[in-house]
Amino acid sequence: MKGTRHNGRSGKNGVYNPLHNDRRFNPEHSEHIDNERVRQNIYWDCYQGYTTMEDKGKENNFSFEQIELAFYEEHYGNYVMKQNERHVKARHPDRCKEVEDVWKNKKTCPEESIYQLGTIDEHASVETLILVFDEFKKEFDERFGSNVHIIDWSLHMDEATPHIHERHVFDATNRYGEIEPKQETALEELGFELPDPEKKRSKTNNRKVAFDSACRTMFLNICKRHGLELDEEPSYGGRKYLEKQDYIRMKQKEEIADQQETILMQIDKVNENRLELAKQSRYVRANEEIIQSQEEKIKQQDTEFANNSDRIFKQGDLIEEQKNQLEKLTLEIDDIESLLQDVSDVAYEKAVEEVTNEVMIKTRQDDIQLIEGTKNWIDQPQRKASEKEKNYAKNRLDGVIKKIMKAMTAVQTVKDSLLQPKTKVKVVNEIKEKARPSIMSRLAEKKKELAEREANKKNDLKKSWNRDDR
Repeated sequence: MKGTRHNGRSGKNGVYNPLHNDRRFNPEHSEHIDNERVRQNIYWDCYQGYTTMEDKGKENNFSFEQIELAFYEEHYGNYVMKQNERHVKARHPDRCKEVEDVWKNKKTCPEESIYQLGTIDEHASVETLILVFDEFKKEFDERFGSNVHIIDWSLHMDEATPHIHERHVFDATNRYGEIEPKQETALEELGFELPDPEKKRSKTNNRKVAFDSACRTMFLNICKRHGLELDEEPSYGGRKYLEKQDYIRMKQKEEIADQQETILMQIDKVNENRLELAKQSRYVRANEEIIQSQEEKIKQQDTEFANNSDRIFKQGDLIEEQKNQLEKLTLEIDDIESLLQDVSDVAYEKAVEEVTNEVMIKTRQDDIQLIEGTKNWIDQPQRKASEKEKNYAKNRLDGVIKKIMKAMTAVQTVKDSLLQPKTKVKVVNEIKEKARPSIMSRLAEKKKELAEREANKKNDLKKSWNRDDR
């Protein structure tokens, strides 16, 4: 009887897919598979433990493909992320990969081993095969488990000869302290040397050859302990060196598996989506927090923009009101000539100087100061209005200042006219006999009226600013 343990990672159609191993396709169309015995198959993986066909279709039952992707994400996700950061830093973003790319790469994908005791004509019982493999797996984990990890295996009872498909991955710690899938370094850490240390490493002189030899010896020794007499002469060539009938059937299975890779049951899609969501959860949570923060900032900016827009338009209305008030003030200045008709010779020059200076001072010190204050308020950094809105408001304010200056010029013109000798003599002669006692009271009333008007205007502006700041 022959005991076989053959290894492989890929064939002419690419890396081996675990889809065939856990029967994630419809076996009714496979001639080499006895559909009545599919339910006798046994499956195991490092997350779910033992399962059977009865467990398939359940909500939380995951395929070998999903299990392996989850294993790679858990163990090598950090390495992939850090390696991508190094690629970006070195200006080679084209070299960045996803974890799934590492899982599908023929150098870093899981290696598959097939265990079989006998041939289609003569083989050990399935109970013996299970006992031998279970003992082999325990010893394998004890000796090599630090760097070689068995992810899943399946016992196939539905084909001509009972056999087991087992998939494992090699990993080691790189110079950055990260765990990455790397076969040669893993075997070096386990202490394996080249079969011929005097020669260079090659396809036939490498640590993997020494490792496979050790595994084969361990497998045959366990078989002997169970009373099996096996042909110990090794055969090479991987799964293609099974007996002829099994090899033909294996090739058929490979072709069917390749054809069925894109066809999955609906429950598998649901489970795959669940696993993908779990894998991306840390990224999703972080992105959700960033998005939420950005949405809050946008809402806050929209609110501030609306408030600033209202504030600008209110200021525009206030500027219009100031403009009207200034125009009224200009008209009131023209009325001073009628007031001066009541002034006597002694009070004439003082009245002209007092009234015109009062108007000019009020105009210069209060109006211009208030308008300049408004311009400074608009330019403050905390104002969220756009530059267009700010410039519009400031241009309107500059126009008001020009009108004030124009009014000041008009006042000066009035003053100069009133101080002309001819005008003075004529007016004084006309008012000498007027009621001289009323002059001071009229001037006082006019000054009081102007002061109250300016005070009210200043208070209105301050109240408007206070409301806008709140």
